[in-house]
Amino acid sequence: ETHDAITRTPGSHARTTRAIRRAIDDGLKVRIGVISMMQNLADASKTYDYLLKLGVAGDAIGFDRMRDVGRGDDMPVDLDAQPSAVPSSTVHSTRQRNFGGSAAVSYDGTVYPCIFSRHLPLGSIRETSRFVKPA
Repeated sequence: ETHDAITRTPGSHARTTRAIRRAIDDGLKVRIGVISMMQNLADASKTYDYLLKLGVAGDAIGFDRMRDVGRGDDMPVDLDAQPSAVPSSTVHSTRQRNFGGSAAVSYDGTVYPCIFSRHLPLGSIRETSRFVKPA
């Protein structure tokens, strides 16, 4: 319910869960970024455990604060909203990283160079295999 409410898309939690399972089953390295906000902060530990049960590696789960872009542009942003009930290594207050070799994949399979670059779709994993290295 919380995921669907935040994404404003009924059924997005179920589709996201299926996509994570499929990616793991296909041997893809999956990294999950959870945005901490007032609506989900109390459930951070449950979310972390849920992702572990899906097969996501603990070091591939990150929690970050909400930014005032996209859907966050019209929501109150709590700059101090960080979960305390998850391993501290998963909490990122700032991110400085070279994104070479990585991309963001939305619930519908659209690939973006960065989660903040939804205006720059690169294609869809449903329509092409160019995003997946052959085994």
